[in-house]
Amino acid sequence: MGKKGKTRDHDDPQVGLSKALSWLLRHAAAEQGVPIRPDGFCKVSDILSLQRFRKWNIEDVNCVVLNNAKQRFTLTEEDGIAYIRANQGHTMCEVDEERLLDVVKSPEEIPTCVHGTYRKFWDAIRTEGLCRMQRNHIHFMPGEPRSGEVISGMRSNCDILVYVDVAKAMAAGVRFYRSDNNVILTPGLTERGLLAPEYFLKVVDNNNGDTIFKNKEEIESSESNVSSVSRICQRLPHSSIEQDTRSDVFSSSPSCAKLKGAVLDQSSNCVGVKAAGAVSTAEGTRVIGARGASTSSGTRAKDAGGSWSSRMDGTKDAGATRLADDASQACSSVGTSTFEQEKTVFAVIDFEATCDDQKKIYPQEIIEFPIVFLDASGQPLRDAQGEPLEQSVFVRPTRQPTLSMFCTKLTSIRQHDVDEADTLPQVLEATDRFITQLLHKRGSTTDDIVFVTCGDWDLRTMLPKQCQFESIKYPKYFRRWINVKKPFETLYTQKAGGMENMLKKLNLKLEGTHHRGIDDSRNIAKLLRKLIQDGYHTSKLLQCIQAI
Repeated sequence: MGKKGKTRDHDDPQVGLSKALSWLLRHAAAEQGVPIRPDGFCKVSDILSLQRFRKWNIEDVNCVVLNNAKQRFTLTEEDGIAYIRANQGHTMCEVDEERLLDVVKSPEEIPTCVHGTYRKFWDAIRTEGLCRMQRNHIHFMPGEPRSGEVISGMRSNCDILVYVDVAKAMAAGVRFYRSDNNVILTPGLTERGLLAPEYFLKVVDNNNGDTIFKNKEEIESSESNVSSVSRICQRLPHSSIEQDTRSDVFSSSPSCAKLKGAVLDQSSNCVGVKAAGAVSTAEGTRVIGARGASTSSGTRAKDAGGSWSSRMDGTKDAGATRLADDASQACSSVGTSTFEQEKTVFAVIDFEATCDDQKKIYPQEIIEFPIVFLDASGQPLRDAQGEPLEQSVFVRPTRQPTLSMFCTKLTSIRQHDVDEADTLPQVLEATDRFITQLLHKRGSTTDDIVFVTCGDWDLRTMLPKQCQFESIKYPKYFRRWINVKKPFETLYTQKAGGMENMLKKLNLKLEGTHHRGIDDSRNIAKLLRKLIQDGYHTSKLLQCIQAI
């Protein structure tokens, strides 16, 4: 569908507008005479009336907000008037930035918190700590930086990565917040806005990966955890321990052990799905089809193409493993264990959205929300009848509800399919309810579900932008995904191209209709399964996770 555009260079007028908006909305609105509210919003018309902005119009602003990879801005409409704000980074006293942010209530919400800086500042940081400087907050990224990816909350060329002990800092009274584009912020503790080195977990050289500073308590804790793993392994029966020196089992232990726990058999309440919409039943959630007919528990649903397949169904997992509490705690402290990998659920998605070959559709809206669920080995999760566990849900667009002829021909999605479907908020709610139930039955959490895409458009651009434009809150687990192209290029040392090209290079047949979301998702699942079979195992795949 032409989902991704080409990388923009610095001569692109959108880049110039983005920089001008960042400057004005973060630092200069008041001094330029543009009224700015305490929540950071300014009227777009007031901005475009300034001499510096007269070469741009509202459509240019829309495009910048939609295409900005770091999601720096929020655009909204109130009583027919367009307003825009920067999501964080303000220095103006007129803006109460904390009104823009969500309060972080628990350290568990941000298990990783990283600040990027430059080597020339390290001596001062090592002595005094991080400082918010002229800004209202210190900025952090809520995850590990990945080579080559766009990062919100950190410049891509930072030399030094400072990892923060969020639990210790919060216990000392440090407040943390999360912005709309998933940047973590804190005002620090002192009047100068400092976060002292005592709250650092470690500091890493981003160029070579060397640890150049480590909190004394963290060192002692790591040593204690390695000893704890050793003691646990000694207590387990010999038959339950398989000696293994691979670094992906217990990365910190020189003599590693793969723990084999008891098999946990789980029963399930099966839920049938046809399209969008949901009602509660005694068995769980029942999703109602686009044509009004509901499917009963444990049945299969008919999609728009006439084929029958199981949708969003509960599953019995005979491979889930349970370890003793002390063993699992030790494993989580030392690295990604085999047990944790087995809990992984891969959710393969490929959205279809409104499109036209005659004119630009703005804003685009999702019209199909498919998911194919796989276990950690890449095999399909299955329902009680043995059918693959997947979802094909149509979504009703509301901004431009009529599909173009081009869109219908490309996707095979018909006008009445979307007319009778639910809107995106309703589909997200039903999907979240099912995913939560599925993970609970497997003994997994939302940290264990990883979305898989072909490209970054689906979860870096399409879903966040539509949710932002329509002021929709969506589950945070949609902010983590693996772009299947990256492990493909690493493993096979050749350019991925598109989905069809990857399938062809691996001698895999393209099944179904290309550009129909559920069929594309099944084909992407096939690629993921092949990657795993050829040696790119779950532990490696999890290192490819991107986050926003």
